[in-house]
Amino acid sequence: MVNVGTDLFYDAAGNITQYDAISGDDTFLSYDARSNVQMITVGTSAGTTTPTAREQFWYDPNGQRYLGLETWDETGVQKQLVTVYLGDYEVTGPPTGVSGDVVERVSASAAVQRIKKLDAWGGNQISIFSRYLHRDHLGSVDAVTNASGAVLGEKTSFDPFGGRRESNWASDIDTASMSTLLANENSIYTRGFTDQGIWGQIYLSRRAEYGDGFIYLDVWGANA
Repeated sequence: MVNVGTDLFYDAAGNITQYDAISGDDTFLSYDARSNVQMITVGTSAGTTTPTAREQFWYDPNGQRYLGLETWDETGVQKQLVTVYLGDYEVTGPPTGVSGDVVERVSASAAVQRIKKLDAWGGNQISIFSRYLHRDHLGSVDAVTNASGAVLGEKTSFDPFGGRRESNWASDIDTASMSTLLANENSIYTRGFTDQGIWGQIYLSRRAEYGDGFIYLDVWGANA
């Protein structure tokens, strides 16, 4: 197991509830009665009101995620971002306190997404366009391009166990590349290893196993 010296804690159902890091923030996870992940918190405690990062999820009776709320610390200010999921359609608003656009996405196929950007205040359409998803043999997205073939944002790659690595496969993803990837994630593509991100589970790349569900999170093990 990588990161020897860290501790993992589990609930009675076998779900990981805490990742006690060697140093820095710990990660805390809570679940609903069906073992779908309800909240993931990175910070000093599960109940902290000023987390470094937090993800919250809501599910319909079939276990399909329909709402997500991201919270994070940005230079001492807590920001939030809401995403609504309805099958192949999802809509994300701009973060709180930020003048941005509402982004609507429709998955036309495994390789094509239709994107519409709307003015967050007036609801007026700003632009509508297609993005093309280039996948590896496991279905993970390595690159996103526009209609002209230009790569949008940071190219990415995943090792055989799901950890993010540099696009040239030379090493694990470095801090600069990860920062660029996360900064563009909501505007370009939000899925992770093998395109997970729909159901109420998490993938633990450093253990090379699924927890309860398929949410791929970039907080410990570079997974989101």
